[in-house]
Amino acid sequence: MERKVGRVIEVFIPEEDNLNDMNIGFKVLVDDDVIEIIEEQNESNINILKDDLVLITKQVISNKEFIDIELYDGDLNE
Repeated sequence: MERKVGRVIEVFIPEEDNLNDMNIGFKVLVDDDVIEIIEEQNESNINILKDDLVLITKQVISNKEFIDIELYDGDLNE
C-alpha cells in the first residue's frame, strides 16, 4: 500500500460520464507530478474541492490497482 498527500488543482466531471454523473475526477499535484483520479462519488470524496489537501491511497489487490482519495487534515509537509 502506498499513501501520498497532495493538493487538488482541479475537480471535474469526466467527459465520458456526462450522462452518468456518478463519477467525479480530480487532478492532484503530488511531488511535482499531476495525478488524475476518477472514481465513483461517495461520502469520502464529495466534499473535496480545489486547493484541498488530500490523502491518496494506492493498493494492488489480485493484480488490480485501486486508488482512493479523501480529505487530509494534516500538513502537506508531514
